[in-house]
Amino acid sequence: MNLSIIIGCYELTTQIERTIVSIHKALQRVPNITSEIIIADNSLKAIIDTSKSKELNFVLREYGHLRQPIHHIINDSVKYSKGNLLCVMIDGARLCSKGVFRKSLILFQHDPNCLIHIPNFQIGPVHQMYASEVDFGLKDEERLLIDLGWPNVHSVDLIRASTLEEHAGLGPTIFESNCLLVSRRIWDKVGGYDERFLRMDGGFASADLLYRLSKVCSALLILKNEGSFHQLHGGSTTISPKQTEIGLKDMTTEYRQIKGFPVRRSFGKPVEVIGQQIL
Repeated sequence: MNLSIIIGCYELTTQIERTIVSIHKALQRVPNITSEIIIADNSLKAIIDTSKSKELNFVLREYGHLRQPIHHIINDSVKYSKGNLLCVMIDGARLCSKGVFRKSLILFQHDPNCLIHIPNFQIGPVHQMYASEVDFGLKDEERLLIDLGWPNVHSVDLIRASTLEEHAGLGPTIFESNCLLVSRRIWDKVGGYDERFLRMDGGFASADLLYRLSKVCSALLILKNEGSFHQLHGGSTTISPKQTEIGLKDMTTEYRQIKGFPVRRSFGKPVEVIGQQIL
């Protein structure tokens, strides 16, 4: 099976490097797979260290000079990719737990037409927009990851040290996905992200994509006991409650103007993979 992992990135350094390492570690647990990692970088300046690109098997595609929204450049990078199976991560600040790809490929072997959502978590004791209220900062996050033994941390320990994003978590109702896996055939069928969404951070384009994919796939599966884990970096909806409120209001307005109806949610089935068994 050929897997292409496409990651959106904007003004990230340490965070994207950790994300790439986490993906590389997770891929090492998967036998008989051909994979590629493509970083769709929207940064205004070249800030990603490419010295380990061959070792970690990633390709950097720079789009910052185009000043296009993040989901637009992900669409372009998908066209550039080679895999018949896609993993799309709109936010490059998210670590992957080590069982994500091994378990997902077992699910695809059972049902090639499924759509897989990896639950969203935020590293730390609270949602990150409240991190300053509990004095949890970048150094605390770094210390936490070291204490957990990252990058060789067990998925369950990373989950215990993080906070679930309920709207994109374990379902069965899912609003959006920051890490989804789907066949290229189904991706092409819906046309990827809707480029009428024009917020630079993508806005609710990810929610719209998940909903449209869920309507043409055989099943939306939510992978239990694994996750994508958001690192602190000053994201567009994770700095403060007020910033989140303003951002979500603007995203909601844009969605309704484009789609003509309120934001729609998707419905999935939580599943666990133990060994080769799907439970």
